Amino acid sequence: MNYQTVWDQIKFYEPHFKDFNYLDLQKVHARLAIANNYIYYGQFENNQRHGKGILLQSNGRKYEGEWQNDQKQGIGWELLANGSQYEGNYIMGKPHGQGKFTWANGEVYEGQWNLGIKEGQGIWHGLKGELYQGEWSNNVAFGYGEHIHSNGDRYVGNFKDWLKNGEGQEYFSNGDMYQGNYLNGKPHGYGEYYWSNGAVFQGYFKDGLRCGKGIWKRRVDSPTDLYQGDYDEDKKNGYGVYKWSNGNEYHGTFINDYKNGYGEMHYVDGKVLKGNWEQGKLVNEIKQNSPKKAQHSFDNHIKIVDNTNNFNKNCQNKNKQIDIQYDNENQMQNNVQNEFDNEMQSNQYIDASISNKNIHKNNNNPVSSQTHRTTKTIRIRQYQKDKSFSMSQQNSQYGPSSPKRDISEKNEKQKTQTKFCIKTSDNFYLHIRRPKQHSQYYN
Repeated sequence: MNYQTVWDQIKFYEPHFKDFNYLDLQKVHARLAIANNYIYYGQFENNQRHGKGILLQSNGRKYEGEWQNDQKQGIGWELLANGSQYEGNYIMGKPHGQGKFTWANGEVYEGQWNLGIKEGQGIWHGLKGELYQGEWSNNVAFGYGEHIHSNGDRYVGNFKDWLKNGEGQEYFSNGDMYQGNYLNGKPHGYGEYYWSNGAVFQGYFKDGLRCGKGIWKRRVDSPTDLYQGDYDEDKKNGYGVYKWSNGNEYHGTFINDYKNGYGEMHYVDGKVLKGNWEQGKLVNEIKQNSPKKAQHSFDNHIKIVDNTNNFNKNCQNKNKQIDIQYDNENQMQNNVQNEFDNEMQSNQYIDASISNKNIHKNNNNPVSSQTHRTTKTIRIRQYQKDKSFSMSQQNSQYGPSSPKRDISEKNEKQKTQTKFCIKTSDNFYLHIRRPKQHSQYYN
């Protein structure tokens, strides 16, 4: 390389920054270094490029800016051999931090860098007005951002590897709008599409086409035409209900947006057509009775059932009143009977105690003992007569007497005194003495 030619390149070099011309570098004691494929003119420290300097390579690549430890570090500008250029911050010889990269075809990226890779927030200006601003990762749009197409379409939402992915909203140049989920750049999952003519679809998409359950309206405001049902390949396919603004309705199956298969057409005047359809036309009608006659007979049936139910309810109420009256009479009869029995038992207990005392006093006198037995017999007979007389009066006043009490009821009134005598022997058998029963009534 000719030495004079090299100096001419340095002296007549037109810098990108104002203070990187030959004279300014000469003031900071710049030195010249020549190698096989490059020329460096700038500051040195410990025989390493350090400070300000310019680098001219044989392939046309240029760099001017700051150096540290023989590497580009700090603010700098670089022109690549293909015509692209970068201006911004450097670390360890690579763009890092805030910087602007301009491609030779006119595209521009201005934003954050990470060791030569676009990462973080940044703005990309494409050709013919195309633009993206948002998050970047590994040199591609990744995360939340806004993309404006050259035709005027605008998307705001999530990206993955330059493709719309996740939730987002897209505004088209013709006035249409979509908001919902995306997958690999296309609507996928639940979404809502609004046409510029006022129509709206709310439902599910697959690979950019309506697929699955959905609701379509010709206008947002009612009354309007409406379809609710199944979609496949962006058309009505499967079961659905189509309602016209005049009130007519179709319930049945569709194929490629046409009524096809079994369906029912309901008109506002009450007329119903049932049958099989093909390409939107009824080909096999199923006859049925007039809806007015069916409604009239159904109303008569309801009236008959209601009258029968009312008659049954009245009978049940009367039976309940009779049962309640009969229960009250039986309760009164039982109360009178219990009072009479209690009174007789108390009198009998007193008579028995008195007679026991007399017997104890007159054990040695046979005449007094005989007299006591005679008196006892008379009292028992008198008690039986009084009891039968009282029962006859109850029957005449309250009606038939209550059913006879069970023997177990009498046994409950008996008091049983039980004495146990437990003896242990060598073989550990238990001997239990049988209990003695003492009746409450005197025999």
